[in-house]
Amino acid sequence: MRQKRQPRSGQTQRFLTVLAEQLQGEVNAFASVQHWIEGRLQKPLTEIVRAEQTREAAESVTTAQAFGSLRLLSQLDFTKTFEAVNLVEAELRLDPAGIYPSSDFATRDRCRRVVEQTARTSGKEELEIARLAIGLAAAAEDPSHRHVTHQLLAEGILQLEQKAGARPRLRIRFHRLIRGHATGVYLGGIVLLTAGFTAITMAVASGAGITQSWVLAILATLALFPLSELSIQIVNALVISLFPASILPKMNFKEGIPPDRATRLPSSAKQSARSPMPTAHTR
Repeated sequence: MRQKRQPRSGQTQRFLTVLAEQLQGEVNAFASVQHWIEGRLQKPLTEIVRAEQTREAAESVTTAQAFGSLRLLSQLDFTKTFEAVNLVEAELRLDPAGIYPSSDFATRDRCRRVVEQTARTSGKEELEIARLAIGLAAAAEDPSHRHVTHQLLAEGILQLEQKAGARPRLRIRFHRLIRGHATGVYLGGIVLLTAGFTAITMAVASGAGITQSWVLAILATLALFPLSELSIQIVNALVISLFPASILPKMNFKEGIPPDRATRLPSSAKQSARSPMPTAHTR
């Protein structure tokens, strides 16, 4: 037979304390219950109640401190903590052009993810890939390519993968191939779908008994516009589903624009005797 589960001493003491508090107004029952409680716990009832109240107060203080710690954790910026201890981040911040440290967190995170993917497909360490990207950026002949973000988020990734011996996944190579010929693929897809729908329309018309060439030509011309609109909608839906939008790299100027990156933007102003010329603002 299964043995009955014995309650823990803490639960027993809590139950007996609550029972005694509930019977405080019952004079006849309280004396016998008090005697029974004291005999069971081998302690005076006042000491039992005091110990239970002390324990409850301690639990309340602990709970309040736990909620305070949770509020403090919600205010911490874990992105700064992560980047402060990340070795790849420290290596990428050696960008020769100084663009990477000035970019926003989303851009830096994309760069780190590209380093991770390249390292996974090449069998090298992430830190080695980051150093290779910095080296390629420093050796670039074109001044516009002398930053590590070009090597990781733009055309420079091809050279980086070649140097690292990486073999991207088939899906990535397919996306790059389509993006490299985006206009031709987009317009060609619309033309092919429109031609196919038009051929189906002509086949249906011929099957319905329309054999005159001029009638079929007029029917094809009239069907061309709605069928082309349908083809455009289908191609757009395929593009959206197969090629999700990516976040463009951005700079981070939350703390102000550095003087070396400021520009002057002319803005028109009302012509007056005091200010006959347009004004310019520094951005």
